[in-house]
Order: sequence, then structure tokens, then C-alpha cells
Amino acid sequence: METVGDRMTRKISIATPSKPAICSRCGAPYRALSLGAHHLNCPTCDCVIRQAQTRERQEWQRQERDQRLAAANISPRLAECTFERFQPKEGNWQAFQQCAEYPKRWPLQMKEAQGSGLLLWGKPGVGKTHLAAALANRILERGARVRFCNVTEWLNRLRDELRDREPVGERRDDLGASDLLVLDDLGAEKGTAWALEKIYQVVNQRYEGLQPLVVTTNLDLNQLECGVGPRIFGRLLEICLPAEVKGEDWRMRIAKERQFRRSSGE
Repeated sequence: METVGDRMTRKISIATPSKPAICSRCGAPYRALSLGAHHLNCPTCDCVIRQAQTRERQEWQRQERDQRLAAANISPRLAECTFERFQPKEGNWQAFQQCAEYPKRWPLQMKEAQGSGLLLWGKPGVGKTHLAAALANRILERGARVRFCNVTEWLNRLRDELRDREPVGERRDDLGASDLLVLDDLGAEKGTAWALEKIYQVVNQRYEGLQPLVVTTNLDLNQLECGVGPRIFGRLLEICLPAEVKGEDWRMRIAKERQFRRSSGE
């Protein structure tokens, strides 16, 4: 008859490590423990440690990237904009090349008085914001301070904060502190004297400080000059290289493709 001591001895013998085995990943030895019908691997190599460190590093990098994107005011949709996802064609190939080359010369642009920025103009939906965001994302990856600013949203926020008599969160000084500033959709705002003065303050600060500026607009150059006035327009032309972006409306194309899939039952 088996005693309690015999059972304890048998359990201990079952948990005795088997002969050393080799890790299939790095070739280092590890112990294979057998506990009854269960087989456990007890590694003595660094694989598990390295895997844990890799996961921890990737999570830290993801959190750091999310923080930099939030500080740059780059939304999740804009964060997905890359040059690889852009489909350059004959009408927008030159603008695509200019935007793609811009980050390669960074931070030389910060020291150039002329030609230190880009003015992307063209009809709605042709990819101007995508190119500007791809450029901003690429420069942000290099550790630069970037601010992506939709002009209409920025002005509305200023109005709300002034109306509520709260401290203005995104003052022109904050915009001027960035290494690269993107003014998106210039000309879509209501051209009041107050709005034009705020825009002038930001543009002039970049102009005087020799700070790079990228601008997108749905207006052609003549319309933009009439919309923002000669003070702003003249400074933009001096520090920003105009580049027309042509092509079909991407948003309309996506909407048509989605409608076609629904109608065809896909």
C-alpha cells in the first residue's frame, strides 16, 4: 500500500527536469519540465527576455509616437497619410516629387530665407492635404517640432476662447515655436478683418523668423491673393514655392467605388 511519503516522492520525481534541450530560435539550452501529462519549457536562454524587451520597446515607441502626433495636432486619419499611399499621376507628379524631396533636405529649410516652404494649390479632393500630412509625418519622425493647423478650425477655436474669456490655447506664439508649420485649407475661412489679421500675424512671424511653412488651399493663386490680401500673399510667395496639384477628386472616387460595391452586393 502506497503511503503519503511514497506519493510525495513520486510527485517530486515527476517534476524532475529532463535532459537539456536546445532552443530552436537561438540554439541556447533550456530545460523541459514534465509535470504529469503537462510539459513545460523553462528557458535558460535570453529569447523570452528579448521578446519581452522588444514588446516593451514597441509599446513605448507607439506611446511616444501617439504623444508626438497629438502635440502636432495630427489626427488619426492624417497620421495614416504617407508618400507610399499616395498615387502620383501626370497631373500631380511634380507636386508629389517636391513634397517627397522636402523632408530629405531637412533641416536645411530652416536656414533658407527663400523657398523654405511649399504652397500646394488645386481643386478640392486632389490630395493636397494628404501630401502636406505625409510631409509633416516624415519630418515629425526625425524629431522635429511640427504643428498641423486647419485654418478654419484654428480661427474658430480662437473665437470661442476669446468669447469665453479663457486663455487662448493655440496662440500664434505656439504656432511660431514649431520647426515646421502646416496651414491647411487657407482661404476656406470667412475673410473678416479679424481673421485676416490673425493669419497675417502667423505668416509674418514665420516670414520674419525664416521658419518653414507649408500651405494648402483650394483656391488658385489669383483667388488666393484676392482672398487674403497682398500683405499675406506676398509673404507666402516669397517663402513658399507654389505647386499645383491636379487630378480627380479622390473623395468622389472613393464614394463612387463604395456605392458600386453596395449596388453589386460585394
